[in-house]
Amino acid sequence: MKASAKTPARKRVELGKYIVADSGICHGKPTFKGSRVMVWQVLRAIERGENWDEICDAWRGSVTREAIAEAVHLAGSLFTTSADVRHIARAARAEPVACLFSTKTSAAWRKPNSAAGASDAAASASTWP
Repeated sequence: MKASAKTPARKRVELGKYIVADSGICHGKPTFKGSRVMVWQVLRAIERGENWDEICDAWRGSVTREAIAEAVHLAGSLFTTSADVRHIARAARAEPVACLFSTKTSAAWRKPNSAAGASDAAASASTWP
């Protein structure tokens, strides 16, 4: 007879009022409670420039404005606490934020009185917030 493998107990960590990390849901990645929408998916949508109402509509009520605010707060807390900088640097190298310098996005950061004829790259660099 085969010995049965013991199933590890599920671990659930409440990260906030709207966000949870559960080892039995999406491999333990943080998700919004009651859904399988991963927090990183919503943060990427914000990174692309989608507004919060569009994000809420896209996930059909699984993600609320309050939940998005909590996700942004938790993401920002990485830089205000004693986070392992090596881990953050590793993640940044894995997925660089190149979209912030695209022509479409950089236009949103340009100053109204930017010099005419400046290249997109120069304009983006000079108007970074």
